[in-house]
Amino acid sequence: MPRPAGGVHGGDPQGVIAGAVLETIQVSSYTYLRLKSRSGELWAAVPRTDIAVGTHAELRDAALMRSFRSDSLDRTFDEIYFGVLAQPKATPTAASAAASALPAAPHQHGSAAKADVGKVPPAQGDNARTVAQIFAQRTELAGKRVRLRAQVVKVVGGVLGRNWLHLQDGSGTAEQRDHDLVATTQAEVTVGQTVLVEALVVIDKDLGSGYRYSVLLEDATVTPEP
Repeated sequence: MPRPAGGVHGGDPQGVIAGAVLETIQVSSYTYLRLKSRSGELWAAVPRTDIAVGTHAELRDAALMRSFRSDSLDRTFDEIYFGVLAQPKATPTAASAAASALPAAPHQHGSAAKADVGKVPPAQGDNARTVAQIFAQRTELAGKRVRLRAQVVKVVGGVLGRNWLHLQDGSGTAEQRDHDLVATTQAEVTVGQTVLVEALVVIDKDLGSGYRYSVLLEDATVTPEP
């Protein structure tokens, strides 16, 4: 475990951090958790485990690290707690209730968003990929940022504090279920727009309530094109 910078802040004297799981990110050795605690939202990391969004989580022996950089996520956390996950308690939260509004992953409910999208000119750059390539290379792309040019075919707004976009670029097929990607973003876009997306690739994302994404693009910056 990384060496902590300073003591525990925001927990009790025993270093216990507790809250509802709003988001999980899996990397090779750790599971990152975004928690809603009594004092607000915070990030924590525990040895890799499976825990669903909506679960009440408790971290024992929590230690605070400031300005912690995760090379796996290519991201720096202003503050993050490292600890050991105690036995979780399955407690419904607003996050799990909100999951029912999430867009279906391509393998759910029989299909992804239906649209007739022609071939979209691919993005340029070393990290540029098509939708089908992201599915095919999901394992090696996990935790990395990719660039994608695609058309927005469906938007579900304001779920878990983000907008959820279905993106297609004419690559892949409905039969192989590698033609439609879901991305989360704060950007406001409309169906039919062609957009340039840069986002973090997250795989096997389980949001609870049966919503599991084999590939998900998170924290996307989205630039509409003329």
